[in-house]
Amino acid sequence: MRRVLSLAILAALSGSLLATAGASAASKGAEFGDTCSGVRAGAPFGAIFERSRTGAQLPLAAPTSGVLTKWIAYMPALFPEGVPPLTVRVVRAIGSGEVEVTAKAALESLRPGKNEFETRLPIEAGEYLAFGSNEGGTIACGPPSAEEEELRVQVNGGGIAGGVGQSIPQVGEKAAVEASAYRVPVSGVIEPDVDGDGYGDLTQDGCPQGAEYHGACPTLHFAPAYTVGAGSVQVQVKSSAGARVAVTGKLPGLGTSLGTRKTIPAGRYTTFSLAIPPALGAQLRHLDSRKSLRVPLVARVNHVTGNVSTDRLTVRIPGRHRH
Repeated sequence: MRRVLSLAILAALSGSLLATAGASAASKGAEFGDTCSGVRAGAPFGAIFERSRTGAQLPLAAPTSGVLTKWIAYMPALFPEGVPPLTVRVVRAIGSGEVEVTAKAALESLRPGKNEFETRLPIEAGEYLAFGSNEGGTIACGPPSAEEEELRVQVNGGGIAGGVGQSIPQVGEKAAVEASAYRVPVSGVIEPDVDGDGYGDLTQDGCPQGAEYHGACPTLHFAPAYTVGAGSVQVQVKSSAGARVAVTGKLPGLGTSLGTRKTIPAGRYTTFSLAIPPALGAQLRHLDSRKSLRVPLVARVNHVTGNVSTDRLTVRIPGRHRH
């Protein structure tokens, strides 16, 4: 669905500036936007964002892709009358005269001064935060200097001069663009999302090594005791969280000699029965019964990378050749 909301682009950030900012923010939360203090209503605009500005201290566009975990609004000491709850929309520039809304945060009631709101929105490098309300009201910073005047971009809420004639676009909708000289008192914080689960890796995701877990990664523990039978080895594993767990063992020259997997509940030991394969059985039949083979076992949680969700146990399997 397309809405005509007058918005415009007079100048764009260079690709080299975006690339430099993105490289520096790749491993930590990155702030972007403008930290100016709002002083007046942004009429006749219903949502505004900055595309480029001379001397900007922060990137105005998202310097890297990831998750928007926080947005910050710097509000005037005295509010103009009739300002509704405000929010940010993530917008992507399409060509030189159009944007698409890709995400939207919840509406918030703002107070004078600095306002911080936690959120969780996907964002791509080069996208912007448009500040406004569902009804078409917004707050802007003071007039820019003359040399900066033509380096502002904003969304016109409603497409009519001086007022709000229709709601500003929702996620998936597009808007036309026109030029403005406003600065926008909004910044945001982006965190990486290495596992692609939609949670910021630094403050929102307790297990960035696995997309299935947002709290702490599961931790596994082998029980020290185990049982060796005629055709299998039985071990017990406990997990701090419900998880799909694989237990495997290797022997030199035989590759993976033991292995099984199952889903186990949190907080109690579950038995894994690892069948002794024919190649291992043949080796045991030729091994003196007074000796044993050491088989190192590893328990891992499926789809969690690294060693954060692993435990190890070495079992001894007696030989079966009797003199």
